[in-house]
Amino acid sequence: GESITGMPSEESQFTEEAIAVCVSEAKKRGQRVAAHARSSWAVKMCIKHGIEVIYHASYTDEEALDALEASKHKHFVAPGLAWLINTCHHAGPWGITPEVAKGMGYFAELDAAIESMRKMHHRGIRILPGGDYGFAWTPHGTNAKDLSFFVDYVGFSPLDVLR
Repeated sequence: GESITGMPSEESQFTEEAIAVCVSEAKKRGQRVAAHARSSWAVKMCIKHGIEVIYHASYTDEEALDALEASKHKHFVAPGLAWLINTCHHAGPWGITPEVAKGMGYFAELDAAIESMRKMHHRGIRILPGGDYGFAWTPHGTNAKDLSFFVDYVGFSPLDVLR
């Protein structure tokens, strides 16, 4: 899901069968797989089907966190915090004021994502910078901001960020 497209972030656009086919075809060709997975269900499907890079993972329940922790050496999570932070606070010139972002659910997702990332960090799950750069309010070349976001919002130490 992705609120800006009209589908709430807590939902998934794919069935499990479709996910299995996508991953199977990519693996046959020796490719790694990444997924845009905001919902807890989508995160669980990424783990179940061996998707290595999970973008967002904003909404995770304990079951998803437990599964990520159990297989933390097989997956990376890239939360795309810049997308959420900038959509909430800095996208006004492109028509997404804070009021619009709140109505779309992005402030609630930002809070959920921060909490999910804090729990993941505490569990030793690998969290990467990056994701959803290339939009007007998250331009390419600004990806390093994620490092400060991890410190300021998630509670990483500067040393944790470098590791």
